[in-house]
Formats: sequence, structure tokens, C-alpha cells
Amino acid sequence: MQEEEKGKIDGILELLDDSGVAEIIEKNSQKGVIGRESYNPCRMFAAVLLAFALGRSSLREMESACRNDLRFIYVLEGECPSHATFSNFINKIMLPSMKEVYASLTSAIFKKCGLSMDTCFLDGTKFEADANRYKFVWKPTKYHENLDAKIRNLLAVMGLDDNIPHDGWLPSSVVRAKIDMADSMPAAAIEDKAWSEKKANLMAYLLKLCEYEEKLWSKKRIKGGRYLYAFKDMEKAHGEENGFLDKLSKENRAFEKAVFDKAVDVSGTIVFESDLDAEPLTIYQCYEKRWLLELVFRSYKNDECLDRTRENGDFSVLGSEFVNFIATLITTRLIDRIEKTELLKKMTYAEVMDDLTESWRMVDAPDEAKSDDKYWKNVSEGIFPELEVLGLSIPVEKPAPRRRGRPRTKPLPDPDAPRRKRGRPKKNSIHD
Repeated sequence: MQEEEKGKIDGILELLDDSGVAEIIEKNSQKGVIGRESYNPCRMFAAVLLAFALGRSSLREMESACRNDLRFIYVLEGECPSHATFSNFINKIMLPSMKEVYASLTSAIFKKCGLSMDTCFLDGTKFEADANRYKFVWKPTKYHENLDAKIRNLLAVMGLDDNIPHDGWLPSSVVRAKIDMADSMPAAAIEDKAWSEKKANLMAYLLKLCEYEEKLWSKKRIKGGRYLYAFKDMEKAHGEENGFLDKLSKENRAFEKAVFDKAVDVSGTIVFESDLDAEPLTIYQCYEKRWLLELVFRSYKNDECLDRTRENGDFSVLGSEFVNFIATLITTRLIDRIEKTELLKKMTYAEVMDDLTESWRMVDAPDEAKSDDKYWKNVSEGIFPELEVLGLSIPVEKPAPRRRGRPRTKPLPDPDAPRRKRGRPKKNSIHD
């Protein structure tokens, strides 16, 4: 075990000794003189804390660590408690004295770090599971997109989905108007319990929608007809605030609330300046697709050579460039559609386009394409799943799963027939 890690463990054991936790645990773990000598309760408590800190919350993992992990061997001084011993210690000794132990540890930590208990710090951080490299933009847009889908589904169930915009996200003003419409519904519908629950869910969605609209981004017009689009990432803001406090600690500077509040206002914020008057969502989607936009612009700057065109006349050049623009637009929409289906996790874009290019369909085929019709030509069986995921073909309905067991040979009994009496039938006695 390295000296640095050994020093950390010694520091934890010293903190436990100074906190008085040992007296609390020993008081609850007192036993008679009969039986084998028990394990050191303070060392057991330190081993449990170390296991939880390392993510080993299983009793079997604790027992295994006591045999194989040098850190646990050092803490327990070579002893190896079983998983049943750890279970009894946690349930019978730690849990009953949890509040006393927590109070003693907290006081010792504050005293050790020289902190005051007069100030209360609240942490409202939300962590994203399975975060990807584009979560700076993905996080708000994806959550907002899911919330918009929930609101639309709920309005459809309540019968309030008429006259709502189909493009973009629903603004909070539209949702408020739908709630007002729900209040003006007939009394019989309002008294219904299910209706009340749906309306309560719609109100909760509205509060979350207002939070997304007011806190995550804003738009402001400045001089010269230009616009500022500001976006705040709460997770990035939390990291910058921690960095600000760490810098104060390293430089031994005094904490000034006014300076900290000013830093909090701008932490985690990114600002775009543009002469385009658009919705904030459009600006953030452009930022999300910035690499694709760079490829498109690079193609027009370098690949399209207008001075060496073989077309005759200005209108021919304009028409050629218009066709190129439409082709580029279709390509970007194809890429966006393929990304949403997550096909690019299994294959490259070139492989998808090769499969689509090889998939031929007859001219006289019906508009509704099915995977089992006879109008597909030169399509292998492996390409149909791609077509079905992209919505270009309706999959074949799979037969219902066969029931387990042998098929029944005898017909089911008639439920209306009289039931036979229980027991073995009596034999008629023969009288002489």
C-alpha cells in the first residue's frame, strides 16, 4: 500500500478517535464475558465507511475485501470478519446510534477544517446519467423535447389538442390557455377523479416548462439590429462555482459574498451574438449541428467552383447551385434522421447510404411499402431492418408465440354441464 494512501487512512482513523465515535459504538456493542472475543467496533466502523466510500455496499464484497484488499487488512489489523458479522454490526450497532454518530462526526469535521456552523450551504446539483460529449447542448434540449411530448400526449388524452402548433415546442402561454379551457369544462367532467389528476399533471408540466423557458436561455436585442442569445448550463455552473471557491482556498483569500454572487451570475453561461432574429431553440440547434454546418460551408467554399462551370448563362448557374443546395439540404436531413434512429452506432453513414442505394422499389408499387410485398427488388433480408427503423417499410407481423406444453387432445369440458359428484362412485349392493 502506498504511503500517501496509508496517510489518508490514518487521517480518517485519527478523525474517528477525535470525534468520540468509538465511545458511542463501544457503548452499544457491550457484551458479556461469555463467548469469543469480539472484533474492535471502532475498526469495524472504519471498515464499513471505507467500503461505502469505495462503492462496495454488498456484505459479500466487504468480506472479500477484508481478505484481499490491503487497505481493509490495514484498517482491521489483519482480522477478517464474515458477511454475517458485518450484517449484525450494521443492523444492531450502527443503525441504533446513527444520529449520535452523525452529530459527533459532523462536529469533528467542522472543527478539523475550521468551519463555522452558522452558514448553511444548499446543493441543488442534478447529475445526468450516461452523459455524452455533447451534453452541453443535449441536456436542456433533450429534456425539453421529452417534456413537450408528454404535454402533447396529455392534451390529446384530455381532448384539448385542437389548434396547437405542430412545429417546434409548445410555449407556456398555449399550455396556460389549455388549462383555462379545462377549467371551463362541464361540471361532470371536472368532478371526475381521473380528470383532476390529469389537470394536476398538466399544471406540473407547466411549472417545469416555465423553468426551462425562463432559466435555461434568454434572448435580447442590442444596438445595430443584432441579438444576444444566452444559455446557462447548471452542471457547468456548479463546477465553475466550486473552482472559484477552491481558488480562494489555495490563495488564502477571504470570502467576499458580493464577489461570489457576481461570479455565480455568469457561471456556466455561454452567449451567442448574431444578426439573425430567430427562436433561441434554432440558435442552439445550430450550435449542436455546428460540425455539420462547417462541412456544408467548406463544401461550398472549396468544392464548388463557380468560375469553371460548364453551364451557359447566369440562370443555368443559379439553377445548378439551387439543385446543389437542395441536394445538400436533403443530405443533412437524412443524416439527422439516421442519427435519431441510432443506426450510426452500428454502422457508418456510407454503409447506410449503400444499402439504401441498392434498395429498389417498382414504379407501380403501392404507396404503403411492406417488407413482405413483392415490389422490392434487389433487397437482401439484412437491409429490411434498416428500412423498417427509418420508417420506409412496414415490418411483417410476427405470429403469436406458441404456448408451452403439448397441445390439448381432449376438448374442454362444457362449463354449463352438471358437475360430477366428488369421490369414488358407490357400487350397487347385490341383495339375495
